[in-house]
Amino acid sequence: MKLNLKYIMISVTVLLIVLASFIYLHFIGEKSVTTLHCNGVQYTHNKNYSIKSNIDLTFDNSKGFMVLNGKVTENGVSSHLARKLLFNITDIDNSLVLTFTGIEVSMADEVDRNKLHVPLPAFMSTVGSNLLISIYRINKHNYIVESNGIASFLCVNDD
Repeated sequence: MKLNLKYIMISVTVLLIVLASFIYLHFIGEKSVTTLHCNGVQYTHNKNYSIKSNIDLTFDNSKGFMVLNGKVTENGVSSHLARKLLFNITDIDNSLVLTFTGIEVSMADEVDRNKLHVPLPAFMSTVGSNLLISIYRINKHNYIVESNGIASFLCVNDD
C-alpha cells in the first residue's frame, strides 16, 4: 500500500509539472514569432519644421524593413516623403536594435536633405544608424512596439 501511494504521488507531481509547463508555454511564454507586421504614425514637429509619416514595419527573423509615406514641412514648404528602409535586428538586454543597412528612395520622394535646415532623423536618412525598440506581446497575435518609452506601433503576427 505504501509503495502504491508513493508512485501515485510521484505520478501526480509529474503530471502537475507537465500541466504547469504547458500552461506557461501556451498562455504566458513568448513564442518564436517569425514574421510581424506593424503600422503606426510618426510625428515630429517644432516651430518651423514637421514630419508626419505613416510607417509600415515588417520584422522577419533577423531582418526587416520599414516603409515611410508622408510629408516633411519646413517653413511652410512641404515635400513628399516616400522611402523604404532596410535593417538588421540585434537583441541586446531584452530590447532590439535595428541597424539600418539600406535606404531605397522612391521616385515620388521629394525630400532634399541638402536643402533642409533641420536634418531628418538618422534612421530615415543614414545607413548604419541604429534605433532601439522594445516589443511587448498583448495577446496571441498582437504586439506593441515602443521606442523611447512611447508605444508607437500595433503589430500582428502571421501565425
